[in-house]
Amino acid sequence: MKKNILILFLVGLTTSYGQELDGVWMSYNNRIIDSSIAYSKGGEGILINFDNSTMGHIGSDTIINVHLTFKMKKVKLKVEGIKGKGKLKKFGNDSLEMDSGRNMVDVFRKLDLNNELNMSLEEVIDFFVKNRFEPLNDFMDIEFTRDKYWKDKWLARGRERLNLLNHTWENDSGFWILKEIDKNYFLVFTLGQVEKQNFYQILDINEKSIKLKPLQETDFGLKNITELKTCL
Repeated sequence: MKKNILILFLVGLTTSYGQELDGVWMSYNNRIIDSSIAYSKGGEGILINFDNSTMGHIGSDTIINVHLTFKMKKVKLKVEGIKGKGKLKKFGNDSLEMDSGRNMVDVFRKLDLNNELNMSLEEVIDFFVKNRFEPLNDFMDIEFTRDKYWKDKWLARGRERLNLLNHTWENDSGFWILKEIDKNYFLVFTLGQVEKQNFYQILDINEKSIKLKPLQETDFGLKNITELKTCL
């Protein structure tokens, strides 16, 4: 599904930013403004494609058409039909940030799309589902299934999340998502229904393992997970 929404980016970054605004950028590892007060997780997994002027989300196939306009020295974002303005500005050496409200700033980073896999999305999903993997960090035992995430099924939501079984926490289950972007694949999963999301880029798949690049991880048994080893 596509929606035509006008978004104006008044951006002075092509000369001062030091990196061209091209490719696909995603929000993750968002920044808390003040950790002493309540905050939300912000907009994790938001995708901005500067090459074809679209926006989307890693957990959905919905695409929003956008119109991008660049001007010097200002970074503003306006969505037609929505009151107020947002600001997209430089953060660090390789990121953009936008205040999403609720004491949280969304941080966008350019994705490295030079890790193409010669597999279809269905083939990658099959590999995850048909294999069992060694516990993460010798502790967290999870299993990927094809069943719709139980909470989405219960609430009759049309989301594309699948159920993840947590055999370490026997009374809890999370969800998992696979996203394909130009033959590059990204994995998102949670260990339980209220746990934070973990983001990984899939670098390689062979019969013995799945090689991963950590993008965002939680602290519950998931620290620098770079490989899912199959149980042969």
